[in-house]
Amino acid sequence: MARKTELDSEYARSAARGAIPSLLGDASEQVLMALLENPHLDETHLCLLLERFTRVRGAGAAIAGAAVAVGLTPFVPPGLPLVVVLLASLASRRG
Repeated sequence: MARKTELDSEYARSAARGAIPSLLGDASEQVLMALLENPHLDETHLCLLLERFTRVRGAGAAIAGAAVAVGLTPFVPPGLPLVVVLLASLASRRG
């Protein structure tokens, strides 16, 4: 089962924009977190992910961070907001 989740997470990181809504229903927190790394994730997906994350413990900070990243995207180099958010998310999960 762990291998399936790992494969699903890899897919979630690179899935096409049209495939993201189906991944939002995944029961695995790991898959949902991997969606935050997907470059095709947009504001609509983020809202859907927020609804989904309210059911998964400890993920609210990740969603808030992703919302900040989407807001910062026009002002900083590509990729930097997601890297910062992911590092903050990892730090909050360990603490």
